[in-house]
Amino acid sequence: MSKDSRNRRLAIGAAALVAALVLLVMRSGTAPTGGDVAPQATGDVPATGEVHSEGSPAPSERGFEQRRGKDPAAADAQAAEYLREQFGATIANKHTQIKAIEKLLAYLMKNYPDDWQQRVQALLAQAFPGLAGQLYAQYQNMSAYNDWLRANREQLAEMSPGDKRAALRDARFRFFGPDAAEIWEESLRHEQIYDAMDAIGQSTGTTVEQKLSTYLDAINQTYGERAPEFIERRQTELMTNFLTLPSVQDDLHAMSAEAREGQLDRIRSAMGLDEDARDRWRELDGQRDQAWQNGERYMEKRDEITSARQGDEQARRLQELRSQMFGDEADTIRAEEESGFFRFRHRRVYGKE
Repeated sequence: MSKDSRNRRLAIGAAALVAALVLLVMRSGTAPTGGDVAPQATGDVPATGEVHSEGSPAPSERGFEQRRGKDPAAADAQAAEYLREQFGATIANKHTQIKAIEKLLAYLMKNYPDDWQQRVQALLAQAFPGLAGQLYAQYQNMSAYNDWLRANREQLAEMSPGDKRAALRDARFRFFGPDAAEIWEESLRHEQIYDAMDAIGQSTGTTVEQKLSTYLDAINQTYGERAPEFIERRQTELMTNFLTLPSVQDDLHAMSAEAREGQLDRIRSAMGLDEDARDRWRELDGQRDQAWQNGERYMEKRDEITSARQGDEQARRLQELRSQMFGDEADTIRAEEESGFFRFRHRRVYGKE
């Protein structure tokens, strides 16, 4: 096999892998999450062994590096100093306490893999002597909660999103008491929005405007004066979360193309997008419409070929059809189909694809 041929096969294989991943995302209907992009549905304290807090310095930084010939007492003192520097200013905050404990556990697990649990209380006392008892109690709460998460992982995975959120809320307050409200303050806010999305999904006989009003009301009630800032920062994500709701898609699919275009524009306007941004979305919508129309025609012709032809003749005609309808993308489409992914077979999500 020539080098060019080998490279071509590798490229096609890569395209198939990407296509499979795309299919997974499309089937899940879940918008991207993480960081400052999307509200999280759970916001769980990481289970023991998964203790790196997003947004905090990595465990290898300043005092949390793996000890290599260092005196253990000196390394522990440096770790305690690091904790005070990073978390001391806000250590009274319950969420900060959890982050500090996570960071401490990361250090101990790396440096004392055989007996790290026995060292937690002493190092907490070294870092924050005035709060040692309270912090150790939080560590115990966190350990018990993580044990519960592991024991109920399969049950939680089988629950509906709403039932899972309710079960997690109950468990958090059961293990952490009133502190749970502060530890998961942001997550609890987000869950109010998800609860509103569940209500929208179950509503019948409501218009898209009414669904959108319910959605925006939930955001405004959750964030109050901060709502405009929150919406502006997460416009695309909030819009995608709303548009991907099945009940909203049902309404959009029932509309004429002209009515749907107007509805999408009103949704984007309500999310604060200006005229220039909405113009760009309209242009993208037009390109997507053309792509889907072409794709639907392709699938019709493809079905005709597969029902009437077999073997090499079928393969040849399908490749000719792909080349005719997709041009340079023909090999990518073929690789997708060989991986089991047909990008135009599923129900289109208007406003997203």
